[in-house]
Amino acid sequence: MTISTLPTELLAEVLYTARAGESTPSSALRLAQVSQRWRETAFGDTRLWTRLTLEDGQAIGENSVKQAHAWIQRAHPLHVSLELLPMKGKGGFMRSGPPSPVPHLLDDGLSYIANRVSDLNLAIPTEVIREFREHPPRAFPNLVKLRLAPFSRVALDEYRMGPSSEMLITCERLRCLVITEVDLLIYERLDRSLTVPWQHLEELELGNVCGYHAVATVFRQCSRLRRAAFHAAQYDVVVDHIDSEPPAERKDVTYPFLASLTCGFHDTWPAQLLEAAQFPALTSLTLAHHSYDAYPDFALQWSGLHALAERSPALNALTLRHLPLNGDAQQLKGLLRRTPELRTLILEECRFDNVGDLSVFYDSNPPMLLPRLEVLRIPEVDLGTDDAYLIGGLCAAAYDCVLNLLRFRLGPTPLREFRIGWRGFDYNKVPLMYCTEQVMLIKALMEGYEDKEVWVEGVADELYGRLQAGEYAVS
Repeated sequence: MTISTLPTELLAEVLYTARAGESTPSSALRLAQVSQRWRETAFGDTRLWTRLTLEDGQAIGENSVKQAHAWIQRAHPLHVSLELLPMKGKGGFMRSGPPSPVPHLLDDGLSYIANRVSDLNLAIPTEVIREFREHPPRAFPNLVKLRLAPFSRVALDEYRMGPSSEMLITCERLRCLVITEVDLLIYERLDRSLTVPWQHLEELELGNVCGYHAVATVFRQCSRLRRAAFHAAQYDVVVDHIDSEPPAERKDVTYPFLASLTCGFHDTWPAQLLEAAQFPALTSLTLAHHSYDAYPDFALQWSGLHALAERSPALNALTLRHLPLNGDAQQLKGLLRRTPELRTLILEECRFDNVGDLSVFYDSNPPMLLPRLEVLRIPEVDLGTDDAYLIGGLCAAAYDCVLNLLRFRLGPTPLREFRIGWRGFDYNKVPLMYCTEQVMLIKALMEGYEDKEVWVEGVADELYGRLQAGEYAVS
């Protein structure tokens, strides 16, 4: 930012942040009267008016609607990003039913500026979505991004999405679609209830999807995607059921541009979503098992994961969350062997029943696994017990593995960040007589590679601090 652009950039932030509480767009304009320079800047630079965020209280009433219209018109000929949020602390939405006599921006007021909106973010009640979708075809000719975030469940069947309207299918420029709570809006297959130009989308994010939504069916139509994310509803076990396309009739789909894919599922591996597809450009993959259970009764489908890795040759960032890796060191090794380009690996809340399974990260048998690995994070390794009579030996074994890993990876390899934490044991119960040597050696390695980010839970503070205090063992 240069001195010449400072007034413009600063005023842009003022205009964006001033609309708080129950103020209206006009209240932000008062700040533009600070000086003649700001007045000239405010009304002479259309870029300052290309972003408008309103809480519900700022979008109701004739004056508020007119002020919102005026704000957006000042951006002409540029397009506008419009965001409508619920009122903070109010727990509701003033426009929460059929249109009322009091004007609201979401009613007819939106149609007057629809052709100016390119980015639309609506955090609105489920029942209001129905009126929004009743805009006529081609009402949003310049809409590029649409985010719907409903926050209330409606029992009345009349408020479900119902037969698809032509409003979205005529948004020919739509490239990004995000629906945070699909289960609140749609009670049937997505391809039947939501008519969208799927083949043109570049970003697609669907949250709280159920089996009956048949997500895989629409996913297979989105061959131009660059980013995709799907998350199963917590009460549904299937994320990708397909009931209209027999497996024998399914053909491979190639996603030549898809670089980032996130899939959250429950007790059923999302085979329909991830199989019969090629991901030549995929660089970032996140697979998360959604479960409240600390030890989910779920068997990871290693064959499917291995096949997915083979179909993603460019993969360089992999996150596995809440997956049971216990007792499957060879399977994990098989996965790592199939992902030689990995630079970032995160195993979050993944259970290891045997800490010795960590040896796959310092296996010296050629060929070397993950030769390009730069970041390795294992936030929670479950040692299986916090019993004072057992934890000493387990802790010693765990720190032995960490010590071997650091010796193997630090220096000879590109590793620049390593973080590991433990789950389910109290450091105050660990008898230091079992792990004094390991703690001291790991601490020395951490200090010897100050240019790298190395964090081993329990070493830097708790255990090392006890050693520094002169403690050797706990009786």
